[in-house]
Amino acid sequence: MQGLIILTLVFVAVVILVSLMFKEIGQRIFTALAFGLISVIFFFISFVVGSWEGIGLGAVSVSLLLSSFIALIAIVLLDKLKINDQQS
Repeated sequence: MQGLIILTLVFVAVVILVSLMFKEIGQRIFTALAFGLISVIFFFISFVVGSWEGIGLGAVSVSLLLSSFIALIAIVLLDKLKINDQQS
């Protein structure tokens, strides 16, 4: 269970770092949503793979989906904080 939490935190960091490469908020949000879509695709592939490998792939895909939602919230909050700092 700890490994899954660490994996989720690593995925959150990766999604945020990849999205910060873009300047516009729309592209940053799209990046987080793209990671979420990839995780859904991995989840459905895990049913095709089956066995223990499929269970592992399903766990990784759920971790990636959760991290993309967390990163999406963080990206929007960081953008809002940046806008508020520029107005002050």
